[in-house]
Amino acid sequence: LPILEEARKELVEQLSRAIASHPYTPIIESLPIKSPIWTATLIAVIGNLDRFQNYAEFKAYMGWYPKVAQSGTSVYSTGLAKHGVRLTRNVLGQMSVLLLAPTIRTTPFREFYEKLVARGMKPATAKGHMAGKLAVVLYGMLKTMKPYDERKHRKDMGLPEPEGVILNTVEAPDDLVKVLDDETDAFEITDLDDVDPSE
Repeated sequence: LPILEEARKELVEQLSRAIASHPYTPIIESLPIKSPIWTATLIAVIGNLDRFQNYAEFKAYMGWYPKVAQSGTSVYSTGLAKHGVRLTRNVLGQMSVLLLAPTIRTTPFREFYEKLVARGMKPATAKGHMAGKLAVVLYGMLKTMKPYDERKHRKDMGLPEPEGVILNTVEAPDDLVKVLDDETDAFEITDLDDVDPSE
């Protein structure tokens, strides 16, 4: 096991070196939490952003959009659609879980989640919306090639200015990312209704 763990660390280091010069890397890693594994996955899956016409198309491709069902004249969402790329669905889901961890500072994403839960939304459903929010924000960042601006994000969401200095991005521990990856099948979202992306 120690040998395997050492080999894994070496692979992560090689991965970090490989993505270091990619133009998307500093943009993606400006989000409140990062991991070279996540960054490499997002870069590989996204490719050229120009192939997406809007944020909704990008969000769907990332795997975070509702499955729509119809019964007679009624149209409603029944859960998380299984289309889209599973790898990026996992990445954004893992990011959402860690952004809610008590050891991670409060961010607009957590406040968005808490707002939805306070409305009566199920926590699992709110996590799905949070992952979708990450996809929408990421699309805007890559579209403009500008890093994450928390103050602007707070202003756009109608949230108060943070007290004190906004801390730097936190690096997710590689071993925790692996644990989340192993358990990703248990992270399911139900009743995923649309939420205004500007919220």
